[in-house]
Amino acid sequence: MSAWNLATLAFAACVMLAGPGWAREGARAVPDMPPNAPTAQPEPSFVQPVPPRAVVELFTSQGCSSCPPADELLQTLSTDPNLITLSFPVDYWDYLGWKDTLASPRNSERQRAYAKARGDGAIYTPQVVVNGMNHVNGALKADITKRHRAKPRRNSRRAAFRCGSGRKPTR
Repeated sequence: MSAWNLATLAFAACVMLAGPGWAREGARAVPDMPPNAPTAQPEPSFVQPVPPRAVVELFTSQGCSSCPPADELLQTLSTDPNLITLSFPVDYWDYLGWKDTLASPRNSERQRAYAKARGDGAIYTPQVVVNGMNHVNGALKADITKRHRAKPRRNSRRAAFRCGSGRKPTR
């Protein structure tokens, strides 16, 4: 079955599940209303402040014997509404003979970029990077909790950017 047929089938299922009495208006579904029905204006709602969230990124590998406990811990942490948890399987252990079927070179590049930005070069599995700044062993819940509850710090490293080649432009 082609992707087009699957998309059409999915759309048809959504329309059927919406049931009769519903019409599509713009990007939102609204019930059909008689032409003379008064329209009720919703009461103004005030946006409630959202508590700050921490991003917890786990760099893991199927070939890593220490990673299954970290994978389970990330699953547990994912139930915390104050955390955004992500898992990034890396491919740099593939040379050992066990090819990670979920790994991506982009995930490995992401982990290296964090290490370079931090300036410490620390790359290992299972590694958790919290808020793109701090790294800890991904199997140690106490360390992860300590890092994501800590007040965020600005990166003390300064980045220098240069535009152009440093030569005077030619006309």
